[in-house]
Amino acid sequence: MKARLAAIALAGALAGIAPVPALAQSTTWNAYTFGPSDALANVQGLRRVMEVIEKDTNGEVRIRLSLAGALPIKSTDITLAVGEGTIQFGDDGFFLGAVPIAGVLRLPGSG
Repeated sequence: MKARLAAIALAGALAGIAPVPALAQSTTWNAYTFGPSDALANVQGLRRVMEVIEKDTNGEVRIRLSLAGALPIKSTDITLAVGEGTIQFGDDGFFLGAVPIAGVLRLPGSG
């Protein structure tokens, strides 16, 4: 089970989603996204990821999603909030300031 959760966190990191700093401490994680509407593609994709996590863990891990503006976390601080444990899962489109090595993804020929 722990290996599966670690793989999910790694997949999230590779997809540009802020990874969970530690494996699940409880059965409900709090997630936050910079997207303010369910109609946006990133929010719809995040909801699909959350459904897969819940299904793959047989409901042991549930994720409660808050849209942008619902929590007092600036969009540019989502990665920091995950790192500090304020939230356990984050969709951060502005992570380059917190994770400079991620800038390699924007170099020519990197994707």
